[in-house]
Amino acid sequence: MNFQHKTVIITGAANGIGEAIAYGYAKEGARVVLADIDEEKGKYLEEQLRKGSYEAYFKKTD
Repeated sequence: MNFQHKTVIITGAANGIGEAIAYGYAKEGARVVLADIDEEKGKYLEEQLRKGSYEAYFKKTD
């Protein structure tokens, strides 16, 4: 499926299934918004996705 020019919000994105889903959507061309309470891991994931030339943004949520 093509997610070019789409934005996907992933809750619980910093770990486990949420992280895998974030990578999956990013690889399909989506802009991903990573929402999680764990700021350290969320920012790290954002950094890793951006290093892979994906568009990713972390937002701390509760």
